[in-house]
Amino acid sequence: MLSAVLDENNQKDGTDTSSDDASRDPLEDLDLSEAPEYLHEQIRDMLKTHSSMWDGTLGVILATQHAIVAPPDALPIRAQPQLTGPFKRQIISDRINKMSSLNVISPSHSAWESPVVIVTKKNGKARFCVDYRRSNNITKKDAYTLPRMEDCCATIGAPGETRLWP
Repeated sequence: MLSAVLDENNQKDGTDTSSDDASRDPLEDLDLSEAPEYLHEQIRDMLKTHSSMWDGTLGVILATQHAIVAPPDALPIRAQPQLTGPFKRQIISDRINKMSSLNVISPSHSAWESPVVIVTKKNGKARFCVDYRRSNNITKKDAYTLPRMEDCCATIGAPGETRLWP
């Protein structure tokens, strides 16, 4: 949905811009092209208000730690990858590379494995998903429920809005 613009390819003159990067506002590089125009200012304001929770890279939130708890006698789930054609393999590769460059994911040597699935959205675009159903069946359920999306939208100040972007 929202993505950060990577500056690796934008250094054309080869000069060192590391001192400029520290003082730059990460919201300047924010790509909000998939969000409606009238929500851009609200999204930027919300991200600025909660800037202590993120480092300027979308996808990384440092506010909490998360752990998945499985019973001690549970054997690791190793689901086989689904058969995909070259087009979907390219989408998977591109999404993994992008998430890796944004530090959303990191290499793992876990005994647990869940397959990646590419799902077509209503607008025809591809959505990258991971099928955790088998793993979810054996994990201990969290006692704290997630807040309802309507409550979250009301909290960030979008009265009457239940969707921030299509």
